[in-house]
Amino acid sequence: MSMLVSFVWSGFACAVEKNDISNALKKAYEQHITAMDKEDNAAIMKSFHGQSPAIMQITQLMQQMFPVFDLKSELLNFKYIGLDGEYAIARVEQKSVKVSGPMFQDNITDTIFIFRQELGVWKLWQAAPLDIKFL
Repeated sequence: MSMLVSFVWSGFACAVEKNDISNALKKAYEQHITAMDKEDNAAIMKSFHGQSPAIMQITQLMQQMFPVFDLKSELLNFKYIGLDGEYAIARVEQKSVKVSGPMFQDNITDTIFIFRQELGVWKLWQAAPLDIKFL
């Protein structure tokens, strides 16, 4: 009987940990898209791990996009996939629409995001786009 209780308890503990990680990753991503919508460079950089290989790309994107476009992003779906060592993985579906600026086609992107903790806080590490649907 104690083995059964132990198995049930460990399953419950794993489910709670999974939800905690999923919620933390989703919160980190929501903070990122809020910072992007506000065009807040400091907050955007804060949403990335300091050693992320994506920092140069995001810096270039901000320099090119912010002076020209005003976009609004909406998180449509967030699915925690799993944890592997120090990395956590989630699949994100996001809608981006133009508020103002020159030609931009509204779209929905489907992307795998990799997160890594920095000083105990989950931050964006890298992204792998899967699909884009133009609206």
